[in-house]
Amino acid sequence: SIVKVPVKDLEPVFPVASKPLPGLILSGFGTRSGSTVNIGVTIKNPSKNVYAVLPGRVIRFEKTSNGYIVEIDSGNNVISVYKGIILSAVKEGQWVARGEVIGYGADRVTFELWVEGEPKDPMFLFFSSLGEFDVSFYTEWEDGKLPEHPAFRVTRSGKIPKLWKTIAADPTIIPIGSIVYIPDFRDKPNGGIFVVEDIGAVIKGKKIDIYMDSVLEALHNRRFKTRVFILRGSAIEGG
Repeated sequence: SIVKVPVKDLEPVFPVASKPLPGLILSGFGTRSGSTVNIGVTIKNPSKNVYAVLPGRVIRFEKTSNGYIVEIDSGNNVISVYKGIILSAVKEGQWVARGEVIGYGADRVTFELWVEGEPKDPMFLFFSSLGEFDVSFYTEWEDGKLPEHPAFRVTRSGKIPKLWKTIAADPTIIPIGSIVYIPDFRDKPNGGIFVVEDIGAVIKGKKIDIYMDSVLEALHNRRFKTRVFILRGSAIEGG
């Protein structure tokens, strides 16, 4: 289900960086590691700062063998949990603002979101729905260019496509450079986050083409419909 932000017109702050990008997500919501299921998202933490995603009051501050756990109550039965904090900057009972530094983390931090006592996919805080799209897969060989062509493997954005990052979309629906989230791929290396870097002659309307670096893999993956979400605050959000 979609998570409603408990404060109106509030854009949540990503806990470790300015925005979620494919390379930051180490483990998506609901993914398994052996018998363990991740009930949050595990994120690479290059800056070491950990920010409060939503405002609220610190209701738990506990030291564990893996660092501190900080829980923040934002009202409306919404509680955010931060794990992997090495040095805390808050204490129990303290009120914190959105975007405030609540601690300094290790190389990775786990962020959980609980609504009415149940864990929810935290990524829905940062992305809003664009509806259902047809998803297909493509490689660099499908535009008819040979390897000696100067534009071979170059996307419309001018970048070389990357596996589990690059997608093609209709720029009138999702502009080049947009960051999108596709929950059906949250078990992949990108945690389900892609960047629109290309277009396609047949990619019109609500269609998305996902780049693969193997023709065999592109042919093997089936076409299907799935929900697509765009980063909150984007110009086309809600469009």
